[in-house]
Amino acid sequence: MKEFYDYETGLSDEKKKEMGIVYTPLHIVEFINQEILSGWTEASPPKVLDPCCGTGVFLYDMAQRIAARWSLPLAEVYEKYIYGFDLDSDGAAICRQNLPGATIEVADSLNASYDFCDMVVTNPPYVRIQNLTSEQRADIKKNWEFCIGDTDLYIAFFEKLARLQKPVGMICPNSWIRNKSAYKLRDYLFDQRKVSHLVDFKEKKVFPNAMVYASIVIMPTGIQSRLSYSNDLKRRWIPFTYEKSDSNHVFLGLKMSSKTGRRLLDVCNVSIGLATLGDRIYFGEVVERRPATSNEGELCLFQTKHESTWVEAPTLRRCIKASRHSQIKENTYVIFPYDEKKQLLSEDVLRTNYPRLYAYLSHHKEKLLARDKGGIPPAQWYAFGRTQGLSNDREKILIPPFQKDCLRVRHSSAGEYYLSGYAVTPKEGYTLTDVERWLSSDELWEWLEPRGKSLSSGWVGLSKQTFFDYRISNIEEGSDGG
Repeated sequence: MKEFYDYETGLSDEKKKEMGIVYTPLHIVEFINQEILSGWTEASPPKVLDPCCGTGVFLYDMAQRIAARWSLPLAEVYEKYIYGFDLDSDGAAICRQNLPGATIEVADSLNASYDFCDMVVTNPPYVRIQNLTSEQRADIKKNWEFCIGDTDLYIAFFEKLARLQKPVGMICPNSWIRNKSAYKLRDYLFDQRKVSHLVDFKEKKVFPNAMVYASIVIMPTGIQSRLSYSNDLKRRWIPFTYEKSDSNHVFLGLKMSSKTGRRLLDVCNVSIGLATLGDRIYFGEVVERRPATSNEGELCLFQTKHESTWVEAPTLRRCIKASRHSQIKENTYVIFPYDEKKQLLSEDVLRTNYPRLYAYLSHHKEKLLARDKGGIPPAQWYAFGRTQGLSNDREKILIPPFQKDCLRVRHSSAGEYYLSGYAVTPKEGYTLTDVERWLSSDELWEWLEPRGKSLSSGWVGLSKQTFFDYRISNIEEGSDGG
């Protein structure tokens, strides 16, 4: 099978990232093909398509299975039943060599018709939306309903395949199971009862040359009454009945909770921090202060990982990285080009009143304009990349986004901003003491751990979505808190 994998190992990291190329290990291919072909009950063989065929390993294995099951010459199987698309012309050329006689085309398969085939097996490209061109981003958000927010190219393929009404077997990232931006996909898969088998590998490494957390999805035709769930390929399936579950539980392999009480998100606000999209420029340490003189106000020596510069003290705000569990520094700050009402300072005000900061930011103007793939408005080149978090300077509890063994939180005083994490504040009628008590409960961690993103070495990634629907048992609906 060496001829199917040599090509990928010789590709540049840039091309792999641009085209989302991650070739599927043979044991995964065999598992998917066996599952999907075993459901084919017609007398004649199916026409099989891999719309992201690469060098053809899925199609090669499927051709071997068809030839054996229907006692056909391999050459005939290639010619009549094997089809592949790929945008990578070099990979497609190798596929033709590996599968002589098969119909292999260089094509944009996301926008191609699959009407001619009977079933699909594939590994779609993985490309985060930030790594797509502006034209590609606009195209998938316009044409694919489930591609919202911080999405990925594979979600567009997933949508196309889910709506296909043909048997589909594929491997893809498992982020669709937990990410907030994939909720429309999950709701559709649940409402239509599409998935019969789901393998969520969680933190297990499936691809030898890529850090991708993966899942296998089997979608036969018709409405499925139940979903079989597993975390490995040993077919130790856990059955879940669709009628007794919902889209927030079944794809996680979790039973529905019968717990009552008020939702945590009904009594707390969970917010995200500042998003400068340029922390290397905006975030740093104050290592020295210079008192005000008759000619100039107080100055701070602001030090990033790459440089040091004197800036005007009023342009800085206390700021920490909420992602840190320990070694929290007390001298970290963020450059804050906003007024007390959180409105962006005009460039004239910045230039006149804060010339040192203006000079520093101007030195980095080209980099600042390049943020968000060049999407920063030129007139606001010195602003943060996003406006989120500008008002998150009240007293709060910070939650690092990566946790292990238990939920660790820290108190953050008023006037302090944060990056890279979440802040929890009480809603009206509740106090920060209430929040600390709720977050410290073992019960909450038992809820969060299986719903978070499983990472290596036992770490779990949390998002605001992870807290969704958690209920506090000692607060009944309508309680005033305490």
